[in-house]
Amino acid sequence: MGSFTAVPKSKLDTAVNYVLKRRAGFEKVFEDGCLELSNNLALSSTFYYP
Repeated sequence: MGSFTAVPKSKLDTAVNYVLKRRAGFEKVFEDGCLELSNNLALSSTFYYP
């Protein structure tokens, strides 16, 4: 990513830093069409459906 400045400790700053720290993982998802960027499996395992 290029140069980016956000207000320190803001929600935007937190989000940008999160993505920058995990950039390699995000790049793999976008480069490999077989990978899916989703948390549906994690969410569905936390709910009980009788």
